[in-house]
Amino acid sequence: MNIDIYTDGGAFPDQDFAAWAFMIPGIHPTELNLCERKSVYIHRSGRLEDSTSNGAEIMAVAFGLEFVANNINRLPVAESTTIYSDCDRPVDALNGLLERWAGNGWRTSTPAKKRTNAEGKRGLSEKDKWVFLYAQVKRIESLNLKIKAVKVPAHSGVYWNEKCDASVKHELAFAVYQRP
Repeated sequence: MNIDIYTDGGAFPDQDFAAWAFMIPGIHPTELNLCERKSVYIHRSGRLEDSTSNGAEIMAVAFGLEFVANNINRLPVAESTTIYSDCDRPVDALNGLLERWAGNGWRTSTPAKKRTNAEGKRGLSEKDKWVFLYAQVKRIESLNLKIKAVKVPAHSGVYWNEKCDASVKHELAFAVYQRP
């Protein structure tokens, strides 16, 4: 059995916060039993202060994996988990780059000239978020679950991706509304 996790993140360009969301379809939020209906799923979302859209995308994946790790005894027996994201960075990271970045001291092979949040000359932007994601990946692996990441097209009718996107937009709108 596989646990699917759909993720999304976003930010308004003129704001200093971002929002994230993840959904795990087919699992009832209180009983955590498998179900085929689209109306039954786990959903979590939230906001990040002083973050970018990319940071929110990373954290959506990390929080989804953290949820699975924290609730593994209550979830159906699984052999793997698949992350679905419309963002290249977390998908590429989970499919090999994350391990390489960790081995390189969180440095990439490309210059950081254009990345505003980069640390050092060739440092990885949003390093703290990548480190947190890496820790969640290691937790999942310690539970003998394999992780696979799949890139889905954004805003193209992929049901769970669209639901995550709507949740992110709701979090962003609510945050703007709450601000003085």
